[in-house]
Amino acid sequence: MVFDISNPFGQPNVPRKVIKGKPKGFKKVTWGMSKISTPERYTTPRIGGGGGRLKKISRNKITSMQWSINNDPTILHANKLLAELGKPKIGMNVTRRRRGRYNVSLTGDPVKAIENYNKQKTLIDWGKKVGGLALDPKRKVTIVDTSTPRQVANVWCHNNRCRTTGYSTVYDKTYKDVLATSRPKGERWDMLVGKLEKEADTKKARYVKLYKPLDVDLREKLKTAQGEDKTQIENQLNYVRYSYYGIADKELAESEKYKTNLITGIKQTDAVTDDMKRGINKTPDDIKTDEQYKKMLLSELEKEYDQEQAEFEQTAKEVKKRDTVFAQSSAVTRPNRRIVQLASKQSQSITRPTQPDMAKRGTSSKNETNTNTPASAQRGQGFKRFQKW
Repeated sequence: MVFDISNPFGQPNVPRKVIKGKPKGFKKVTWGMSKISTPERYTTPRIGGGGGRLKKISRNKITSMQWSINNDPTILHANKLLAELGKPKIGMNVTRRRRGRYNVSLTGDPVKAIENYNKQKTLIDWGKKVGGLALDPKRKVTIVDTSTPRQVANVWCHNNRCRTTGYSTVYDKTYKDVLATSRPKGERWDMLVGKLEKEADTKKARYVKLYKPLDVDLREKLKTAQGEDKTQIENQLNYVRYSYYGIADKELAESEKYKTNLITGIKQTDAVTDDMKRGINKTPDDIKTDEQYKKMLLSELEKEYDQEQAEFEQTAKEVKKRDTVFAQSSAVTRPNRRIVQLASKQSQSITRPTQPDMAKRGTSSKNETNTNTPASAQRGQGFKRFQKW
């Protein structure tokens, strides 16, 4: 027997039948990741499940965000400032969309945190310098003393039948009053800025009854400004609200007294002028009410005062001229004694009320600047010097 290398074990030679083509109903099935297309048994796209690539992307989002919080210089600086103020640091907020899918975001904006820190610091330093801004040492604020959690059942009722759908956590809190000066730095700064804004708004309400608001001229300039000038004016408009804090109460009181004297002088002059007009058979002008005078600014009242003074002098001249004609035409006819007395007053000029210092500065040249406005060099923002204040 000859050894056959192709059949070393001496198996009987049975011819093999080769099937040509695929049998009827044959379906190829593959599993795992491969270059082969989707198995034919999935006749329609799958909904839900799988998605390993998207799960990996979600995990990478969380990893990338955590790395940014630990290494990004902007976030690190913002967290340093927040820690100084005693406020919670900026962290990561993970929101679950569905199984394996997450959205990540920061719990705060680091850029806004830095800008808010710089703005508050600038305002408080300027307020202390200009108006002695400080907290009342006796002021007290209410804070949470204790907070005890407990579980409460959520009950759903329908047709007098109720069932528990879940549980929620509520907190039983107790409160106490403590001194405002004992609170963290961030809370003290918030209270100081709130006090500054409140006093500034109060002074603004008094100021706009005397003069034009500070932002009127700035907005007019902004329409034609370009480049760096436009940026400076925009920065001024951002801080113009706080500039009213730099106006002293004494100056406002003087201007209010000046306005009252102007109104009194206008009414007295108008009454004398109308009396003279009736004596020479002329119709008096319409009399304005006190409310109308109070709504007028100082610049408008000054013009009204000058106009009434000029009208008084002109009427006095007419009365004197008419009395002279009467005296020459008839020796018997004599002018009314009251008219003569009023006409003789024209030589006694009415003394105009003394203008306060703030009103004089309001009409000063445009090159003058106000020293009560703060300046800040932080991040290009801060107070700019206004035309008047």
